[in-house]
Amino acid sequence: MTDSQTFSALGQTASFARVDATLSVSGSLTFSTVPEVGDKLAGLVGDAERINLSAMERIDSAGVALLLEAMLSARQAGRSLLLEGVPSRMRALIDVYGISEFMQESPVPA
Repeated sequence: MTDSQTFSALGQTASFARVDATLSVSGSLTFSTVPEVGDKLAGLVGDAERINLSAMERIDSAGVALLLEAMLSARQAGRSLLLEGVPSRMRALIDVYGISEFMQESPVPA
């Protein structure tokens, strides 16, 4: 199954593409685009097992908070949701906020 959606605001774009069990996110997930994505993220994630962030260009605390909400929702539903390709900027924010236990990453192949 392939599904995609794009959200734009204030000159920034966040795109989501779902292929099988992976939701890939590209573009900017920031204070500008998060309000456009908002409640729609749960529908985009659905029963995905992974969120791939390797094509992210920009992410700020609003983007991290939105992804944290998706991770916590999956956990409450008894599902495992893993992050792949976490950008270094996002990893730094996760560490600063002390939320790494909720933002589980897929193991990196050796």
